[in-house]
Amino acid sequence: MKFYGTGVVWNADTEKALCRFDKSGELDTTDETVIERLKTLGYKFEDACESCETGTENQRCSECELPIEPKARPAAKSTEKVVKKK
Repeated sequence: MKFYGTGVVWNADTEKALCRFDKSGELDTTDETVIERLKTLGYKFEDACESCETGTENQRCSECELPIEPKARPAAKSTEKVVKKK
């Protein structure tokens, strides 16, 4: 999976570098720990392949073997009535 950023991402838990972006600001990795941490930190990324778009939570992509992200579900509609004051 390709991520975009600059410099080094520090892992405070291990007190070591988690990863390092190249001079063009890209990082290509298959390390699940790095992928999960960078997604959690909000780094921009490209999906590994088209097949990652389908599937359910806790599955792996059949092509790239990366975990499939669950798609966001729409918020439930409220059953409360809204009363406008005049």
